[in-house]
Amino acid sequence: ELAQAVHLSPYHFMRSFRATTGMTAHQYVVQVRLREARNLLARGVPASLVAQSVGFADQAHLIRESRRLALHTPLQLQRRLVKTIDT
Repeated sequence: ELAQAVHLSPYHFMRSFRATTGMTAHQYVVQVRLREARNLLARGVPASLVAQSVGFADQAHLIRESRRLALHTPLQLQRRLVKTIDT
């Protein structure tokens, strides 16, 4: 859809996106979702609801991506964030 909006072929769009940002469009979307998940977790929202609301398939998908990119599970991150906010 984005490629059509800017009148590029999908392949040219993906190459241009990666050349500009240093990551694929999918990697960018996952990072945006994880950033929003972190904000919700900091407010105390349960991980199962966070996964749904930010667009992951399920809680396991959120956990996998969180471990891969942030090196923490959502629960570990939530405990750390809430502890930081309380102090």
